[in-house]
Amino acid sequence: MSNKPITCNNITALKAILASSATLDTTTNGVSKYTFKNGTIVNVFDTGTVNFQGKITANCQIKEEVINIINTINKPFCSSGK
Repeated sequence: MSNKPITCNNITALKAILASSATLDTTTNGVSKYTFKNGTIVNVFDTGTVNFQGKITANCQIKEEVINIINTINKPFCSSGK
């Protein structure tokens, strides 16, 4: 499984969601480190870059869920009602 960083367009929303399920361990040098009980770590940078470390396996459900959340946050809002 690739550990390529992704970008979130609204880190405030992402951080609020992560805080409900993970522990915010540190916030230094523009990066917030969220640790989940299974050892998965999600780093959220002030630039919007998000990467994963720690316990990541080929079927890491937490990583997939976070990526899905980011994709939802990044999805354009359609104001035309279509």
